[in-house]
Amino acid sequence: MQWRPPSLVAYGMTEPTRTVAGSGDPASAHGEGDANPAVAYYQAAVPETDRFSRRQPALLEGPEHAWKASRDLIDFGVRLLELSGRVETSSDEEKVREFAYLALLRRALVTTEATWMLLAKGLYEPALAQIRTLLDVQLNINLVHGDASPKMAIRLGGYHYLRNQRHGEKALRDRATRIGALTDGLIERTIEVARSYARHLESPIFDSVREDLRTSHHWHGHSSVEEAFRAAGDSSDYFVSYDSFTPFVHASNIDHDFEDDGDASGPKLRPLVERDPQHVQIALGFVAFRFLDVVQLFVKARGLPSELTAEAARQSMYLDGLPVRDEDVVVDALTGVTQALLDAFPSRDDPATEPPSLEAQTMAVCPQCNFQLIESREISAPGGVRQSRCANPNHPHRPRSCPNGHDGPFAVAALGGSAITCLRCKAVWSAPR
Repeated sequence: MQWRPPSLVAYGMTEPTRTVAGSGDPASAHGEGDANPAVAYYQAAVPETDRFSRRQPALLEGPEHAWKASRDLIDFGVRLLELSGRVETSSDEEKVREFAYLALLRRALVTTEATWMLLAKGLYEPALAQIRTLLDVQLNINLVHGDASPKMAIRLGGYHYLRNQRHGEKALRDRATRIGALTDGLIERTIEVARSYARHLESPIFDSVREDLRTSHHWHGHSSVEEAFRAAGDSSDYFVSYDSFTPFVHASNIDHDFEDDGDASGPKLRPLVERDPQHVQIALGFVAFRFLDVVQLFVKARGLPSELTAEAARQSMYLDGLPVRDEDVVVDALTGVTQALLDAFPSRDDPATEPPSLEAQTMAVCPQCNFQLIESREISAPGGVRQSRCANPNHPHRPRSCPNGHDGPFAVAALGGSAITCLRCKAVWSAPR
């Protein structure tokens, strides 16, 4: 059955109401109370409405297996973090890198859970703001993992102390903050905290990065976030995802809050929630695969705990008395949750779809998922291949991911062909059909 949005009734005082009551000075609620208010009991009728669909959240629109697969990934991440908490290395530099991996996995885990909960409630727009944070985490762990030395992780750790030191100093220099928001006790506390961060930054571990951090605009040393994405091999990710979601963080896209259906009366405010599973599932798949990328990098760097291996799964099945048939393939937990995601958010390949003319268009219908727009351009490579980057957050689909773990950019000999080339490592493989 095709999904249909619920009908919305215009808000009015004919709405059901509930009574709120208490005691106090009602005049003070409007800034009109005096120094000696008269305490009185009050009652008021407050409109009772469910415009946020609290009784029928987006989660119930399904598909159930997609919500479950993404939640299973989050639960796997929780267990991975719990089993990876010990740092065993004698090198201070390596300890910083290990701590960076743990911190970034934790941050990605919390952010993904928050995004999942927001999407489950149909709060699509604040979910996009959280996804932007997840993209930050993904960028940071990519930069740390891409550096063969611990230097990038040390920069990340040192920048924390530098930024917080500067924050305290700026707050103290601002007269309005110093007089209006900070009591004498808080001023002393702010001074001590700023000095504490400064002392940490002077630790010998930061000797190799300290001066450069002080003159850099960003912790990673690149001139901009865009340049950092380019250094990580994900420049298209910056434009398609990160920069596109930024207005939801800073509330600088008020046009998004309106929709124009062609009515003569002009644009109308959007509904408060998004419950259409077609839209919600795109965001859910996007956040799930981004978190999966973070998890995979973490496992590459620190290994998979023995409790999550295929051997541990076999042992658990044996102890629980679960039968394992000869044709069954027992895999490790990470492979299991990855495959579940691929099953829950599949490619929408349709061989019958006629590819658009890329020579005549820079924006077209994606020949794989058939509803999102793509950006395409000619590239210099043998055979005149084309590079396509779909704006659908579920693209590139993971069944077509590089055997070396890269997530793009990819090229195909011709649109609709099966041979795919990774433009980062030049690996060539056939796309599954």
